[in-house]
Amino acid sequence: MRLLLFGFLTACSTPEAGKATPEADTDTGTACADTDGDTVCDDDDRCADGDDALDTDSDGVPDACDTCPGGDDALDTDGDGVCDALDTCPGGDDALDADGDGICDALDTCPGGDDTLDADSDGICDALDTCPDADDTLDADGDTVPDGCDTCPDGDDTVDGDGDAIPDACDECPEGDNIADADGDGIPDGCDRCPNGDPGTFQWVTWDTPVSGSTVTGSVGDTGVAYTSSSPIETSGSVFNHGVFPASYAIPDVNPTIRNSFVTDNVLSFDRPVVDPVLVFSSIGRSSIAVTIGFDEPISVEWSQALTTTTAASITGAEGFAVITVPGVHEEIAFNYDTAEYYANFVFGFAGTTEDIDGDGQADFCDPCPEDPDDACE
Repeated sequence: MRLLLFGFLTACSTPEAGKATPEADTDTGTACADTDGDTVCDDDDRCADGDDALDTDSDGVPDACDTCPGGDDALDTDGDGVCDALDTCPGGDDALDADGDGICDALDTCPGGDDTLDADSDGICDALDTCPDADDTLDADGDTVPDGCDTCPDGDDTVDGDGDAIPDACDECPEGDNIADADGDGIPDGCDRCPNGDPGTFQWVTWDTPVSGSTVTGSVGDTGVAYTSSSPIETSGSVFNHGVFPASYAIPDVNPTIRNSFVTDNVLSFDRPVVDPVLVFSSIGRSSIAVTIGFDEPISVEWSQALTTTTAASITGAEGFAVITVPGVHEEIAFNYDTAEYYANFVFGFAGTTEDIDGDGQADFCDPCPEDPDDACE
């Protein structure tokens, strides 16, 4: 035994300079193998490839085998297999990154997109950026729509009562679709005072029916009209000799049409100021009877046939026909027939003109306040 032990020691017990000889195996009492030379027998070695005595972070794990240098390998609060000191995703699994942007899902501020891409530098990743070209955090009107993409900067973009995709605060027509414009006049139908008329056409009265008594009401576009006569109002089923009038006036030939057979005083009144109203008279007088129609304002004869006399405020006919305007802004017009006859027809309307005396963009015949650009008279 002594010779074998001597031989064993001769073969493997010569230590390197500066290193201690491994202790004997405590079980056998013999010297043991120490592959990493840390004086700890391989069988008892906690870190087979390094010095068990070196533990810089004092976590009980030798440095060479330490998976958490600088921290305690045993501390893994979120249980993801990554120690707290090296955990890039505290509270979540470091290995889960559904969008592959290098940021774990638990800390991902841009799920489905790359957290690092932020073209407008507003702190909101591009994939979630409400307003890609402006700062999403700026919202002066507090409507949750960033200023840079705000349709209505001074109002709530989310409130759209009429469902036309234009916020109420910026809606030209908040009770109607801003797109629908049947007459093509640039004013949405829902807010169009003359929804069926273009300023390039004539607009004529439609009387309410039935017509009885000495007052009848009606409308021209959105303008209310009342006609009052000193005698009971009569009507006919059409305009007498309607074909005489030039087609360009588009004078309606409808039932009922007002007619007059007596000496009368008459007043046309309007529910708002009107500009240059148009009056049409058919069959004034007859060949044997001249009838004069006088007005309380100066008139302008636009077209006539068989008038015998005209003055600044009257027309006389013996089976005469005329289209006149009463220039200016009016809330009512008074006129009278001075002689009784079989009958003369009367039609009222507005001229087909784009005139806009107050410059507010609305043709006068559809303007609620034709002399006030702010329409403050309503």
